[in-house]
Amino acid sequence: ITGAIVDLSERNYSFNAEAGLQADRFVMFFKEKVLGTDEYSLDSLQLIPNPTSSLLTVFSPNNATVDYVQVMDIRGRLVAQKRFNSTDSYVIDLSSLGSAVYFVKIYSTEGTITKRVIKQ
Repeated sequence: ITGAIVDLSERNYSFNAEAGLQADRFVMFFKEKVLGTDEYSLDSLQLIPNPTSSLLTVFSPNNATVDYVQVMDIRGRLVAQKRFNSTDSYVIDLSSLGSAVYFVKIYSTEGTITKRVIKQ
């Protein structure tokens, strides 16, 4: 096959060729694709209500599964955490914490993101 261009992301491709003396019989080009998380889906995770006085809900409009949440104070100390299973609503009780700004680290199926919450 001469001059064939095949997108290998669409289907498998194979060919057989006899051995030859030409070192440049075919060329493969690869498009660079950066692997990572979909930032939009992580940014769409919301903490409601914010500010809060007690219960805080992690809302996932794109249905990402939230596995684990950590709450840290302004100094980075872990002050609360909760692991969720698939049947839980994503609610964490902050009523025992003092009024301050906290950082909520959310571990989900889409990746990890840290958001800020104000506890009144």
